[in-house]
Amino acid sequence: MNPIRNHSPRVRTPRESGPRERSASPPVNPLLHRLAPFAVGAVALVYQLPFFDRWFSVMDEGHMLQFADLIASGGMIYRDATSYPLPGAFYLLALVFRWFEPSILLSRWVVAIEFALFVPLVFLVIRRLLPLGWSLLAVGVLLLYRAWAFPHWQMYSYSTTAMLVLAASWVALVQFLASEDRRWLALSGLLFGLGVFCKQDYGAAMLLATIGTLVIYAHTGPAATRKPLLQLFATFLLPGAIVGAGAGLHFWLQGQLAFVIQLTVLNHFVGLASYDYQSFPSLLPLFQQDPALRTGTGLYNNFPALISTALGTAAFESTLVKETALYDTALKAFIYLPNLLIPAGALRLWHIRSEFPDPDTRTRALCETALFSVAAAFIILIRIYKPQDYVHLAVLYWPLLCLGVVYAHALLANRGGVRRGIAWLLLILLLGLSGYTGHLLGMLRSTRFERVPSRRAGIFTKPTEAQLLGELIDYVRANSEPNETVAAIPYFPIVLFLADRDAPHAASYIVWPFPEYPDREQRIIDAMEAHGTDTVLYNFSQFPNFPPVPEYVPDLYNHLVEHFEVDQVFSDVAFGYKLAALRRDESRDRGSPLFEPGDKNELRSERAAGASHSIPASRRSEWLAFADWPFRPTLALRPTAGGRTVLSRELHVPDTGASLITAIGIHPDSWFRYPPSWTRFTVVVVADGKRRELFTRKLDPHQVLADRGWFEVDVSLDTWRGRSVTLELETRTALPSGESLEMGGWALPRLLLHDQGAKR
Repeated sequence: MNPIRNHSPRVRTPRESGPRERSASPPVNPLLHRLAPFAVGAVALVYQLPFFDRWFSVMDEGHMLQFADLIASGGMIYRDATSYPLPGAFYLLALVFRWFEPSILLSRWVVAIEFALFVPLVFLVIRRLLPLGWSLLAVGVLLLYRAWAFPHWQMYSYSTTAMLVLAASWVALVQFLASEDRRWLALSGLLFGLGVFCKQDYGAAMLLATIGTLVIYAHTGPAATRKPLLQLFATFLLPGAIVGAGAGLHFWLQGQLAFVIQLTVLNHFVGLASYDYQSFPSLLPLFQQDPALRTGTGLYNNFPALISTALGTAAFESTLVKETALYDTALKAFIYLPNLLIPAGALRLWHIRSEFPDPDTRTRALCETALFSVAAAFIILIRIYKPQDYVHLAVLYWPLLCLGVVYAHALLANRGGVRRGIAWLLLILLLGLSGYTGHLLGMLRSTRFERVPSRRAGIFTKPTEAQLLGELIDYVRANSEPNETVAAIPYFPIVLFLADRDAPHAASYIVWPFPEYPDREQRIIDAMEAHGTDTVLYNFSQFPNFPPVPEYVPDLYNHLVEHFEVDQVFSDVAFGYKLAALRRDESRDRGSPLFEPGDKNELRSERAAGASHSIPASRRSEWLAFADWPFRPTLALRPTAGGRTVLSRELHVPDTGASLITAIGIHPDSWFRYPPSWTRFTVVVVADGKRRELFTRKLDPHQVLADRGWFEVDVSLDTWRGRSVTLELETRTALPSGESLEMGGWALPRLLLHDQGAKR
């Protein structure tokens, strides 16, 4: 049976009741019917070509590539790299990597082809519901969806791969509804099983949609031809169960079955119950600015990624965003309007209930039921599953958009004056959105991009990002051999893929806030020691909805502080990525500490006007703290704006001479502090009533990228051999925003006696 045939309208008599909506289009040439899906797919592919190789993703794209490459090289997912989704998408990309040389560009071609298959699949179903013109309008809406679901469909992922396979399952289900040939239903079940093997939660939603559709199918047909519901379920579920059994056998033979079940099933429920994942903003306030949407985390989780990627920081500086509630209201409409589709769609299905037993209209009614069921199931999924943010909702939006086109056609099919006005208004809005989308995609294409300097890349990104990736790749290759492991903590797997290096432990590719197993930290530490991992990339640019690394993996963080130090800092722009390359250093504890917690050394703050006051014991912790900073044990001395903060102690310099060794730095969390302020660090010796400045340097990491990191200080005290002096450490800053402990870091100062091997 032709999957996109039209139904010719029949004449209704006055005694007939109930709405009967049919395609209003005239008969179309059969050849056009057959060629239309191929033409739609070709258009979908060509549409992506100008921008499909732009931009990159640090974590999501990086771990898809890294894990697929690992599998292609003979590794085992879950044993060698832990992952919460089921691995179907990883296996597919690994298969492609075995055929061709692995690269980001190759994965982009795969996802572009996936979308070029996805659109005609949806078109096959929409064509059963709408005339050709409206069906092509739905295709245009899907192309807009491709853009606004960014970064989904831009990078290869398990979400979009699962969406393609489950869409194919849905099309096979619709073909069964039209033909009543249960072989199509069995094929739908087989594809459903493969879709679950790519992403289990999407599979659960599709299962719910399929069950609902089959229930209506079984209970609305002519009584004489109704099929037993259990037989229908068995026909659908058995092939899917075979896929599941095959996957289970595969993991059982690998000895990984129990761990796979823990990661992909149990950890999801435990994580949802115990971890505070991102949630959607509340509906109110609706027509005014919502402060929750305008914090750094709120913007990151909810602002459309296409706009921020194409326009950069200018997206947040526009008058419409800063001075109006357009962003807030539009976002909440995007989030909450789909909720109305469930009751509205249910009422509509009830309204057209007379079409279900009618042979002439039954197929169309069942197809609409299948579309409504998928849309409703996806709405339910996003309402109960977390994280809940723009990106996770946008990728699920396609059935809602298609359903909207179907409902618009039903509303506007018989155009009266009011309906004609509504149609023109919707058309103007759609054209405006299309124009703006084209502008953003043009910006994504025309912005000056450079090719990432790696044979495993092949894509283009902003020049500063391309330079950053190139520097990171060069560093990793210069400081490790191909068979050596490199850790990227908490995540930066794309560099490991581009540099062709493995991580020391399966759980160290991405160190999630929610652990895969209770002793994860110790396993990673043991693996680093066993492999002799000497190079670590530490990513300071965490997702804002992740807690700080020291909070959720304190033992691993402390291990890095104790055994590694910053060798080089990498930054692309002031507000861009910031990373540190760490190298193992076991020789840090030279000399003896000059300051320790509990000391009663004098601590005072001096203002510019000359006022000086000692810091009382009750407030001492606000001005002085000992902590493990990245990656040094640190004495933090809060600067004074327009004056100076001074920590002093009496010191007897040995006859053999000595040196003060330390380092200065500003905590990475304050590199983006606004308004920006600098800190000046100074070392002073006071002897015989005279002050002598031994060292001074100003750091301004917000505006000077070269001021990010630790800077060594080694000053000789030989001038005062055998004498008692007062040693002063002081910090000062320009603005009140700089008065923070994080702005004045001294690596724990030590006194190194020259007869103990100080390097002069």
